[in-house]
Amino acid sequence: ESVALRSSRGDCTYAELRRRSGRVARALVDRAVGPEVTVGVGVARSVSSMAAVLGVLRAGGAYVPIDPAYPDSRQRELASDTEIRALLVDTRLTPAPAWASRDALVDLADLDRDDDDGGALPPVAPTPDALLNVLYTSGTTGRPKGVCGTHGAMLNRLRWAWEALPLDAGEVVAHRATLNFVDAGPEMFTALLRGLPTAVVLPDETADLARFVGALRAMEATRITVVPSILAALVRRVPSLAEALPALRLWISSGEALSVELLRALRASHPGATVVNLYGSTEVTGDATGAVFAPGDPLPQGAVPIGHAIAGAELLVLDAAGAPVATGERGELFVAGPLLARGYHRRPQEDGVRFPRHPQRPDAKAFRTGDLVRREADGALRYLGRADNLVKVRGVRVELEEVEAALSNARCDVIVVRADDDALVAFVTPTDADLDAL
Repeated sequence: ESVALRSSRGDCTYAELRRRSGRVARALVDRAVGPEVTVGVGVARSVSSMAAVLGVLRAGGAYVPIDPAYPDSRQRELASDTEIRALLVDTRLTPAPAWASRDALVDLADLDRDDDDGGALPPVAPTPDALLNVLYTSGTTGRPKGVCGTHGAMLNRLRWAWEALPLDAGEVVAHRATLNFVDAGPEMFTALLRGLPTAVVLPDETADLARFVGALRAMEATRITVVPSILAALVRRVPSLAEALPALRLWISSGEALSVELLRALRASHPGATVVNLYGSTEVTGDATGAVFAPGDPLPQGAVPIGHAIAGAELLVLDAAGAPVATGERGELFVAGPLLARGYHRRPQEDGVRFPRHPQRPDAKAFRTGDLVRREADGALRYLGRADNLVKVRGVRVELEEVEAALSNARCDVIVVRADDDALVAFVTPTDADLDAL
């Protein structure tokens, strides 16, 4: 009867979450969902989305987030690419999408009218390489790329957090990332698998800073993961985060470069908080390096380092020929080890480019990040920029080629460039006299 989930719509105990996820699992098992079978989760972040994800895993399947806020065409593309066996929705929150087959829909609103727990379910014992989820990122061809995450890589990431950032009794972990963002996994599972509450911040609460802060305070969240752009907005809006959110003492920055100025501003706003700067990507199950700044620790004078390897990551800094560079020299970062995703879904050519053979161990793979770094004398890495056209917009990875492909047609040429930290600009050249081409 301990609280598993908190939200502004009410709490959910572990017993109730087990019943709700069990009903989902039973409905999916009846549709022949099992290992390596994908299920779409078209439920916005909520207690229902947590029950949906857990239900997929208890059935033995793999979940594919299909955000109901996405355009119908993108939702349909993700569902088609992964050949989902079923689509989970909750019509109490959002209407079922018009593109989905009625036979494929499983409505949590209908399931929750029953009071059973799904009954006996087949035993599930996934191997470390078993498919956990497929998360889509921006693609260079105009099509999003599905990254195949595994149970082993996620558990590896969670174990690192439990050891490096141990949870104390009474802690509450905030879940604010959309399910299609890689940070959602650790947010959903870190506290849940330790018998502690998870604070589910609803989508409309993240859209308004005042409501966001109010929700975190009401649910007594003690740790949160945010991208620096959101963190900067919070510091501007709430000068004293220590007064507004006294319980929130662990702030994890991820998804974008953390500036020294923002780190100092957060220290001034919440002097008793610990700040963790994490670096990674979906292909490495979220995070591969980290730097921790505890209260009272000296802050860096120059750029904030992305830190040292975490979660068993092997970090290789290589030159254009694939040879290791010396300490202090610029090179491209490759990541290997137990945190690697399986690869891209049905994209063998991109797999070969981004997941090449390990330069020292041909039987293993590495992930080519495309990020330029420098290893300092103390072993910490500093981020120096990109080696390609990938950019981050408010923490979301965007490949400019995908934007160009979406805007281009037979009657115009498009080049997209980064204008500043919050904007992309498209330069359009019509190929005929019709200026209404777009």
